[in-house]
Amino acid sequence: MKAVRHTFPCGRPSPTPSGRNATRWARWWLVVALSGGAFAAERPPVAPASTLEPLAVDLWSAVVGDAGPGNGPMAEAVTLLCDEAERRTGHRWPVVPAEKLPASAAILLGPQSAVAHLPTLDAATRQRLAAPLAAEGFRIVTAGRPGEVRVIVAGKDARGVLFGVGHLLRALRLGSGRAGLVRALDVTAAPRYPIRGIQLGYRAMSNSYSGWTVAQFEQQIRDLAVFGCNVIELVAGTENESAPEFPLPVPQMRAAQSRLADKYGLDVWIVAPVRERDYTQSEAVTRTLEEWEALFRFLPRLDGVFVPGGDPGSTPPEQLLPLLEQMAPRLRRWHPRATLWVSPQGFNAARLETFFRFLSDRQPAWLTGVVSAAWTDLSTAEIRRRAPERLAVISSNDIGHVLHCQQPLQDFDTAFAITAGREPMAPRPSDLSRLLRTTLPGTQGALAYSDGCTDDVNKILSLQLGWDPATDPGAILRDYAGYFIGERLGESVARGMLLLEQNWRGPLATNEQVPATLAHFQAIERGATPAERRNWRLLALLYRAYHDAYTRLRLLHETRLETDALAALARAEEHGSEAVMRTAEKILAAVSERPVGLAERTRVFQLAEALFQTIHLKLSVPLYGATQVSRGANLDSVDWPLNNRRWLEAEFREIRRLPTETERRSRLHRVVHWTDPGPGGFYDDPGRAGPQPRVTT
Repeated sequence: MKAVRHTFPCGRPSPTPSGRNATRWARWWLVVALSGGAFAAERPPVAPASTLEPLAVDLWSAVVGDAGPGNGPMAEAVTLLCDEAERRTGHRWPVVPAEKLPASAAILLGPQSAVAHLPTLDAATRQRLAAPLAAEGFRIVTAGRPGEVRVIVAGKDARGVLFGVGHLLRALRLGSGRAGLVRALDVTAAPRYPIRGIQLGYRAMSNSYSGWTVAQFEQQIRDLAVFGCNVIELVAGTENESAPEFPLPVPQMRAAQSRLADKYGLDVWIVAPVRERDYTQSEAVTRTLEEWEALFRFLPRLDGVFVPGGDPGSTPPEQLLPLLEQMAPRLRRWHPRATLWVSPQGFNAARLETFFRFLSDRQPAWLTGVVSAAWTDLSTAEIRRRAPERLAVISSNDIGHVLHCQQPLQDFDTAFAITAGREPMAPRPSDLSRLLRTTLPGTQGALAYSDGCTDDVNKILSLQLGWDPATDPGAILRDYAGYFIGERLGESVARGMLLLEQNWRGPLATNEQVPATLAHFQAIERGATPAERRNWRLLALLYRAYHDAYTRLRLLHETRLETDALAALARAEEHGSEAVMRTAEKILAAVSERPVGLAERTRVFQLAEALFQTIHLKLSVPLYGATQVSRGANLDSVDWPLNNRRWLEAEFREIRRLPTETERRSRLHRVVHWTDPGPGGFYDDPGRAGPQPRVTT
């Protein structure tokens, strides 16, 4: 198989490739040269030894022994291991029943109850495997002698096997001619919190999921399971949505997502907003209950329903909670073991009082728990304190937004707020670790609200910190990069994600980390293979690094131009108002006449195209069909002004209308000194980190 060459021009065709656009898309996107047949059975060449850590356990020629029942989620865990190893090596491990393992290297998988009693294992190994495990826990041991080494994954239950396989996959070193471990594994692990969920909302508003196929959702669910996800959350209320990129109607895709989660033994939840304006009207109650029951009936698997009190909706608790009481039997008619959750989102103090009084007085048996989510005036700890003890509490964390949201970025420079926007590529290892270590205690776990792929790194951080909050976020990033991008680049990419978080700390103009971060990623880019350059997760990080660097170049340039323009305006007494305004206009026009960062800007557009074509990431409204700029479409804001030239131009128009030169010069003086309020005044800028000593946030 020859290398695949990836080409991305600046130009772009229409966002929906079909029919007459098909040939154009082939020309715009990929040039693929393929030859040869099946992968050779022999081991292909390995990367130079100096670049890779030596293997302590070589598993290239291993056989996989299946000690499970041969069907259901445990069988899917075996398939997952073999598929993901083959994807990275080109070589597939054969699978045999556990009792028929040959005298060679092997990976043995199955439930603890079966694996710990296999007569083919020595007594000491069986004893190690028999140690008690918690729910969803697993034990991985390495046993045997050279040539007959055994890597054994024993799960407490089906999920334990799945998560044990996930841990093994993250530890394996897989690549061309290489499969094994750099050190023998001896691991016992179980999740600290029982609920670890990610939302996969198939809707037009999503920055990417709206264009995904069933196969892409299955791969995403697999990827999340590898990192410990046990809940897939769907979104209701979008049944009548249509979008040109939808591969399937919403109800059909939701049902497919439900089946996929069930295939791997994961729970399925759905967030089901209440959208009627007035539930004192019986028609509204009937209509909503019928819609909900139709939804429940259509989903093959449903384990939890989360009804938010707001965002969207604004139903008062005295109407909302009785409505849920009527919904509960309809839910359990179709899914008898399903749980029911509610959040007090959007409630003011009076509504919060009504909400908690209802829970305390009624002690509703039909309700499972309370969700702490965005737009709630109480902390998770306060909700836990006020909710009845019998009700569980979980948090629903917004991991995808950085502005106007649950966890806004602190010290976020105005230039980034303008160009990156609310829903950018935003790896936040330090921020999320602080958030989850604060909000998880006293709860049953957390769901992560997500609107697509821009928060991909944060999904994995959320899952792994929910598994063990003490985990070093840097270690999670190394696992992420090593598993998804590859051993060869893993350490560098993990370091790059930490650098991206530092890009957004403090004033951009003086942040020399931004160009250093771009240089770091450019070195990765230069050293990447063609296959690595097609990896959408690497493309997303590159997009962010180039976008940041281009914004800084523009900020420095446009700030200098504004400074020069104001200096020219300050000479109005000497040269006259019209002359200095013309000079200032000429200076400001250099933004477009002598632009900076053209190479970085070009790469931003190339990477946006690549991301649309690989994962349908909609980084633009006109080009890729995003619903609005704030929904991740920051390609559209990449050139938004970073100085006050639009305001200055508007001021010039007003000044030219003034009747006298004295008035014009006076107004220009105010423009030049716009941050000076005069004697006795003060100027604070709440939009910038630093110059706001009198503003408390």
